[in-house]
Amino acid sequence: MSSLYFPKLDLSIVSQRPARDAETKFPCKLYHMLDDIDREKRLTNIISWHPNGHCFRVHEPETFVATVLPLYFKKAKWRSFQRQLNLYGFHRMTALNPFWESCYHH
Repeated sequence: MSSLYFPKLDLSIVSQRPARDAETKFPCKLYHMLDDIDREKRLTNIISWHPNGHCFRVHEPETFVATVLPLYFKKAKWRSFQRQLNLYGFHRMTALNPFWESCYHH
C-alpha cells in the first residue's frame, strides 16, 4: 500500500503514531502533518501539496516555523527542518518560476 503523494512510501510504516524508530520518525511526522493539513483544509496558505502531488511547498516559512512546526516537531527551527528534509532525501526544487522556491520533492 502506498500514498498518493508519496508513491514509494509504505503506509504500514506511518500508520502508527508516533513512530518509535529513529529512521522513520521524521518521515512519519512529515506525512501526518501534510496529510492533516490537506485533509482538514487548514493552514494550506502556509504549507501545501503541489497540485501534481509530487512535492509540497512551504508558502510562508516564518509563519510555518511559528505555528505549524511546533505542533508536529520538537525542534521548531527552519534550518533544522531543512536539514531533516535533506537527510531523508528531499530536494529543494529550484526553477525560474517563483512557485518552486520553497518546494521539496522526494
